[in-house]
Amino acid sequence: MKGTAHALLVHNHKLLLHLRDEKHPDPNLRNKWGLVGGGVEPNEKALTGILREIKEETNLEPKELKYFTKLVIDGPDQKLEASIFGAHLSDDEVKHLKLGDEGREIKFFATNEIANLHLAPEVRKYYEAFKSAINKYINEGVIQIQFDTMNQCEPGIVPQR
Repeated sequence: MKGTAHALLVHNHKLLLHLRDEKHPDPNLRNKWGLVGGGVEPNEKALTGILREIKEETNLEPKELKYFTKLVIDGPDQKLEASIFGAHLSDDEVKHLKLGDEGREIKFFATNEIANLHLAPEVRKYYEAFKSAINKYINEGVIQIQFDTMNQCEPGIVPQR
């Protein structure tokens, strides 16, 4: 199973999303909004992978990145094990925000804007399933997602407070 890593990056009660370009290798992600993140290299830890992906896609280096859980996602050719992380970014961190070499745009969105975006299919699926918990994390900084209710990850998530 291939590993991926993605991050809920929040600033001023808005979630940072990445608009993939038409050159993305996965046709399901082309010209669609999704979380910052991507594939974890062979023999690379998920934390190392997400830090690399965040830097490549946004030029950010979050100081307090928290691990939330793993989800099993149906990829185009195989199932993917997606490690999910989150961080509330400081004003100083956001000063360094800059689109990297991948994608068309990066932008922060309020919770009431996310549902109307052209989201990648898996992002939409999990956003709809966990909308209230994700919105609570964006607006209050508290994560209390019961991912195991969908049998999509390992049980035992530790809520961050």
